[in-house]
Amino acid sequence: MSLSFKSSADQDRLEVMFEAQKAFQKHVSDVDLPAVHPGMVIVQTVAMIAELGEVLREYEEWKPWKKNPRPFNPAKLREEIADLWHFIINLTLALGMDAQDLFEAFTSKNVINWRRQREGY
Repeated sequence: MSLSFKSSADQDRLEVMFEAQKAFQKHVSDVDLPAVHPGMVIVQTVAMIAELGEVLREYEEWKPWKKNPRPFNPAKLREEIADLWHFIINLTLALGMDAQDLFEAFTSKNVINWRRQREGY
């Protein structure tokens, strides 16, 4: 089973991603999110770290000592970033956040980050 990803200008794309991931988690693990169970934060965090490793593996030019890095493949890198987003959304949903909650947390923290930079953080 897969979902159709049609969005119009009036639909929030992040909300579409959240709903798709909720449906996927229900399908693969029979878990209704939000549902923090023992180890959920750890499992999702480890998965994110693994995906970040795959991002680095796809972009070998970060290794200054490597004489012949693998050619950069933007499509493969995009795929790894999309994989990372699946786990970020899983953790966000597990904690009971929706797209609006994430937006509010992001914008609130962004204000703090800008203030810190102005103040020489």
